[in-house]
Amino acid sequence: RGGGTVEVIARPSNDRVLRVDLPAELVDRLDAAIASGLVGPSRKAVIASSLSTQLDRVGAPSPIVQNPLGDGRPIAELAHVSWVACSTFNSGDALIADEALRGMHVRDFPSIWAAGLLTQMCQSGPVPWDRAVRALTDAAWELSDAIGSRRSPDGTKIAAQLPANRVKRASAEQAFRDFTIGKLVDRGDTIEGSGPFFNWKLAQVQLTEEHVLVAPTPACMALLSDIGPINLAFPHAEASTRVFFRHLQQHARADWGALAETLRLAHGQPTRAELLQAFRRARAWWTAAEVSTNVAGYVARCREWGLMDPKLVDGAYRTTALGDAILEEALRAVTKA
Repeated sequence: RGGGTVEVIARPSNDRVLRVDLPAELVDRLDAAIASGLVGPSRKAVIASSLSTQLDRVGAPSPIVQNPLGDGRPIAELAHVSWVACSTFNSGDALIADEALRGMHVRDFPSIWAAGLLTQMCQSGPVPWDRAVRALTDAAWELSDAIGSRRSPDGTKIAAQLPANRVKRASAEQAFRDFTIGKLVDRGDTIEGSGPFFNWKLAQVQLTEEHVLVAPTPACMALLSDIGPINLAFPHAEASTRVFFRHLQQHARADWGALAETLRLAHGQPTRAELLQAFRRARAWWTAAEVSTNVAGYVARCREWGLMDPKLVDGAYRTTALGDAILEEALRAVTKA
């Protein structure tokens, strides 16, 4: 048990074999996490996802850049949240745990944008889940191509949370579906929903003999109606930010809690190491890798909504006036309750 070797063998042939010697304990933990459904579905998928996340985080260039400038239009004009009146599900068959989004979810706009597209699909009634996911994925590819490799003025990748790597098309689409839309897991006698569509209560499903049908929820329609004109440009307007965070407080308490904890800790102007250490103490069941990945996502999301400064200031995180106000208002509401 001095160490373990993870061999990633992939097809098609343009993939490469990678041999990496890892501590046996780490390999055992990886296999146990895959077996329990916490990560996966395979060693290859977990390792590829982790490598991609780390390389994106440091801005490592891709060896294949297709249409780097996209279609040339300003970022704000490429996509906005658009919705229509449609069929909804007040309740459904998917069991949904109240848990915070984790992993590679680093932007919220793409999920809200996708929810708007779902309303357009459901104008004549609920649609099969597989068909909706395929259509949303195709739309995401089109948007990703239009964006290209452009970044915001502070260096943030505009296409984050969208599929972008056509060489690894299958894994890119799977990541988009899992972390931007959501996923359903058949447990035999039950079906479990997770991810933004389900954890934010934006959609529900109902089982029929032939299909798993999906439709937006009334809560989704209220969010889309109230959130106002948001697009790929960020930070989003204060009014939109307040609408979204009220939605989380009402319908996704655990996810709101993770973001609120990030704001509370960032208010003290911690360094990155101090912020990670604080989360590790608060969530001792997370591994060091999970803490690093999840906190990076929470920070990115707070920045998207204008709640934290877009970059470190003197090596420390800082909240904005809006971030402090939203956190203070939420704490006052809890105290009154």
